[in-house]
Amino acid sequence: MPIGEKIRRSFRRLAGGQADSALTEWQELPPELLEVSATELYRILPGPTLIHLRGHHPEPILLSVLLHGDETSGWEAARSLLREWMGRRLPRALSLFVGNVAAAREGRRRLEGQPDYNRLWGDNGAPGGELAREVRSAMAKRGVFAAADFHNRRGVSRHYVIVPRLTPHSLFLANLFSRTVVHLPGAQTTHAAAFSRLCPAVTLECGPPGQPLGITHAREFMQAVLHLRAVPSHPVPTSDYELYRTVATLRLLPEFSFAVGLGAGRASVTFKPDLEALNFNPLPAGTSLAAVRGKSMPVSLRSGEGEERAEEYLRVEDGELRTRRPLTLAMVSLAREVVRQEALAYLVEPQ
Repeated sequence: MPIGEKIRRSFRRLAGGQADSALTEWQELPPELLEVSATELYRILPGPTLIHLRGHHPEPILLSVLLHGDETSGWEAARSLLREWMGRRLPRALSLFVGNVAAAREGRRRLEGQPDYNRLWGDNGAPGGELAREVRSAMAKRGVFAAADFHNRRGVSRHYVIVPRLTPHSLFLANLFSRTVVHLPGAQTTHAAAFSRLCPAVTLECGPPGQPLGITHAREFMQAVLHLRAVPSHPVPTSDYELYRTVATLRLLPEFSFAVGLGAGRASVTFKPDLEALNFNPLPAGTSLAAVRGKSMPVSLRSGEGEERAEEYLRVEDGELRTRRPLTLAMVSLAREVVRQEALAYLVEPQ
């Protein structure tokens, strides 16, 4: 199989001994790669893979997909785009990082014992951090032009962009995808935060996985960035976007079991089935988020500075978890793996 120049770089195994923990770099794209879905990538890719493609402008854009194995819209968009350009020189060099191939095989966010592939990118010595450093180093040497990673969220939500830094460059990139922009400055271990030190960097939330609209929207963004000669440095008019500031992260405390919807058994917390539809909708005081057994607060609401603010915004009353004051939630997910491994939602405020 003509897979070009392969470079396997060894480093310590991830927790749990995953065998796909080394970075592979390719200098060309095997055409057969574009014929497989995310669940079949393991047949061609040995693990996390960085693929470099030449273009008329040598500074590459970095597109990162499948940092979570069940978030497939980025991969589907990338393979659609690259099929169109097969046999032709790209307008700009492109590097494609395909992340958690092992989890994608099973349609899982991540496997037992694996780190979160979107939390590897800080300088905190986390398991798997060497993989992220390899990718960053390779892209820095190539003079990376811009970086974007592609994610999905289940439930009803507009497509939106997360930016780690409020710069004209990042806001311009964000505006190519959505008017809705979430400023998330505290998550220093994310892909976007790491690459924002090298180039304009954004995270794109493309709605539920598999939806044609999300795939098409992601592909249109990729195409637009490929054709940029430069990322403008002039300020983006505030009328062109809606900006939200992240205030705190809402997490279910680990000792509480949870379910979704009525008739869900005897879980400690039963979330309202339409909770995911509340993304970016201002909620008045007294809004019920879940039924709760007992009187204890089942969630934490922690600011980026580590301050616990649950009692300030929420209360348990008459067997329900309710808002104590008006608030807005974003990135709401009731998917079990997301709730347990990341967060239930983020508290945001218009900025």
